[in-house]
Amino acid sequence: MSQDQYRQCRMHRDLGKGRQVYTAYIPSCFAKVGKTIGIKIKDEWEEGWVIDEAGPCRNIEDVNNSRENHKRFSWVLGD
Repeated sequence: MSQDQYRQCRMHRDLGKGRQVYTAYIPSCFAKVGKTIGIKIKDEWEEGWVIDEAGPCRNIEDVNNSRENHKRFSWVLGD
């Protein structure tokens, strides 16, 4: 599997009184269901994220195109 492969993952981390959920594309080599990882959110590393679901592998170009499409639709819809 190439380094350019990513999987969209749904993950969570427990906060004591609740649970925080996050979805992001991460490199395929780290995208294993049940694995605990650290991720970078807004330039800060946050540890303790457990991967609940991992989607199919996608090339980095597909991920970037998806991100650009989302930005375009957000602009059109006013989000």
